[in-house]
Amino acid sequence: MSNTFTPGPWRPHPTEWDVILGERSPKERQSFPVCLINGETAEDAANARLVTAAPDLLEACKMALPRFEKMEAGDAKLTTRFLRAAIAKAEGRS
Repeated sequence: MSNTFTPGPWRPHPTEWDVILGERSPKERQSFPVCLINGETAEDAANARLVTAAPDLLEACKMALPRFEKMEAGDAKLTTRFLRAAIAKAEGRS
């Protein structure tokens, strides 16, 4: 499995919330579907928002991990485990 993905930002299609759009590079201004969400419920819309936030959430986890790794408190150790697990999942290593 490849660890590469379309870099963010991702965003919902302007008229079709169930289509998540991305761009191959910042220079390339042509959008294309990254993901399709089937359904029309409020839960489906929430799923679309979560998928749209995925690249930003992964970046935030990667930025936070080194800070929590330096802390000694028990809560920091638990947070470190959660961050590592989330990053591994996003990168296809779990």
